[in-house]
Formats: sequence, structure tokens, C-alpha cells
Amino acid sequence: MEWTDAVASAVEASGKLMIFGIGNEMMGDDAAGSLVARELRMMLQECDYGGFAEVLVAGTNPENFSGLVRNKKPDLVLFIDAADMGRPVGEIAFLNHKDMHSMMHSTHTMPLSFLGDYLEKITGAKVIALGIQAGQIQLEVPMSRPVAVSVKRISRFLNQAILDKLKAPTKGLP
Repeated sequence: MEWTDAVASAVEASGKLMIFGIGNEMMGDDAAGSLVARELRMMLQECDYGGFAEVLVAGTNPENFSGLVRNKKPDLVLFIDAADMGRPVGEIAFLNHKDMHSMMHSTHTMPLSFLGDYLEKITGAKVIALGIQAGQIQLEVPMSRPVAVSVKRISRFLNQAILDKLKAPTKGLP
């Protein structure tokens, strides 16, 4: 299944979505998740999404947002982060959060697999992830072009998936 199909299906089935953009913005391709969140936040400012989606620029400490997740009680949490999946640079993959421990870069303090398990336990939310194959992760190195293209692609896709969800008729209402 393509990552777009898996994410669109999960978003469509959810009642409240929380997106974590993860990564160090000073470390080349590791900035990918944070930049997706920044772009998506700007896109969503232009529409009324009725509180359905919350986008967090979680940086290198996504665990700092666990209290917010506990209070908001989303039923879907989406992590977006640079990953080492042995794929071509910039390739996007849908990941089960339990697979993230071995693939996600370690510029954040807590393994995302552990955080995902914790968030599932405290909220009952489904936790999924998008990994973006990184190429260069060094301090003060610019993001590679393929990763920058993927950042734009994911931002646009998620914006559209959220808009589609909000336009869909609510079952049981006239």
C-alpha cells in the first residue's frame, strides 16, 4: 500500500488528529519533520479546520508534548521524521510506530517507538509515522533537494487530506 493511501485512510477514519513534526532544523535532512509541520501550520491557517487537526513542531523533544496529547485526547497521532530505511534519499514510507526505533534518526532524546507506545497507552490513540529517507545529517549542512521535495509533497498531501476530511458529510446528520 502506498503511504498516501495509508495516511488518507487513517485521517478519514479519525475524529481528532495530532501531527508531530520531529527533527533538528540545524542538521540538514533531519529538519524534514519539523519543516513539514511548519508548512502545514501555515496552510491550515487559511482554512477553518474546526479543531480537527493540531500540528506540533516538536523539534528534538517530542516527549515534551505528551501532556498536551493526554489533554487533547486525539484518536490518531502521526509522527513525521527523517529516517534511515536504506531507500533512495527523499523517499517517503508509511511506518508502524513500533518499527521507528530502528529507523528514525536519534537527534531526539526519546525513541519514537517508546513515545508511541506511551501515547497509545494513555490516550488509546492509533500512532502511525511517515519516515523520510535522509541523506545528509550534519550540523549546519543544508537539506538535500530530494528531502526538500518530499517535505513539500507531504505538507500539500496532509493539507488536502485534512480538507477532504472536513468536506466529507458527517454520517447521521442531514
